Amino acid sequence: MIFIIEGKEYDIEAGLAKVTLHTLFELKVKHGISAKDLQEMAQYLQKFDGQDATVLMNDKTALRALMIVIWLARKHAGEKVSLEEANSFSMDAFFIKPEEEPLAGADEDPKATPPVSEAAAAEPPA
Repeated sequence: MIFIIEGKEYDIEAGLAKVTLHTLFELKVKHGISAKDLQEMAQYLQKFDGQDATVLMNDKTALRALMIVIWLARKHAGEKVSLEEANSFSMDAFFIKPEEEPLAGADEDPKATPPVSEAAAAEPPA
């Protein structure tokens, strides 16, 4: 999931996957959130995937989880911000980037041999 804040894109999955031990310690000591809590928060947010951001904002647990993952994504992007600073932006500057639909045939291997029609397969080579 990609968030856009003030025109800059942030990769939420990368922020979660690349969290540091120091950041986990900071989460636990300053905010009372353990690594297990963080994992559960990320899973909880997934139920809002594809929904309008306002739906997510109306759920207290989701809103708290959103704040945490925004902070982690911004830290992953190299920003040295506190949890409060990372979430101090106006809501009209926040967007959830829609998931891109894969193009038809994008999963196909371009080097794969194209299928041969039955008629062409039945004819002997010249």
